[in-house]
Amino acid sequence: MNTPLHKLTLLVTVLFILGGCAATADMAKMEKSIATAQATADEAKATAAQALDTANRALRMAEEANSTANGAQSTAEQALSEARQANEKADRMYEKAISK
Repeated sequence: MNTPLHKLTLLVTVLFILGGCAATADMAKMEKSIATAQATADEAKATAAQALDTANRALRMAEEANSTANGAQSTAEQALSEARQANEKADRMYEKAISK
């Protein structure tokens, strides 16, 4: 049974078994890498969701600030108009007082 064919078969069997072990080890490494990549992707997704939430809150605050600023501008424009009217009235009263 020490024929060259028997030795060759034994060598092929040993190489196949060793190759299978290496493939299993490689698969375990790959599965670990995939799990790590998935965990990283999940963390990135959670961080992105938090960033989106923060950006949406900032947008709402900016919109509220813009609305407040628009209200303040309207009030200021109304006050300016009333001040101009009061100034014109005072000018007329002064002119009337001087002309007497």
